[in-house]
Amino acid sequence: MSQWQQKLHQGNVNFHQCRWRPAEAAYLEAAQMLEHEWFQNLDNPQLMMAWIATMHNLAALYEGQKMPQKASEFLVFPYRRIITLVKSGGLSEEFKIPLLRAIKCTVIPLLEFSRKHRICKCCQHHLDEAKEWLSLSWPDLQLLPESQNHFSIQPSPSGRTIH
Repeated sequence: MSQWQQKLHQGNVNFHQCRWRPAEAAYLEAAQMLEHEWFQNLDNPQLMMAWIATMHNLAALYEGQKMPQKASEFLVFPYRRIITLVKSGGLSEEFKIPLLRAIKCTVIPLLEFSRKHRICKCCQHHLDEAKEWLSLSWPDLQLLPESQNHFSIQPSPSGRTIH
């Protein structure tokens, strides 16, 4: 097991034991290790997806602690990173399909987050564009089950808007 896998496992154990600080520290360290390895081998879909999953673990941790603004950062950052890779090009042909799947894996959690927390109109606009772009670019890729295709902005319990 690699070091980042050990840290990720450690984070998961701490998360399930509700030990938030140690879970956060382990996830952050795993994300840093993964990012370093991934940037040395940018066409590696396993490292990319592990990094995304680790960032989403951090988002879940912060959302569970009623910190939606901080949680949103760990959902938005992977999405933006993947979009940047798509737009920059220069990656291998074999990496394009995993990259498109990664877009799906980053858009869906953002859309689900927007159902639970009020987000600003600008962010909602970007999410709507991402969903539309993905459905046009890859029409046979199902974003969400039919019952979840409609997203409306629900007021967050605190009434605050997430940016």
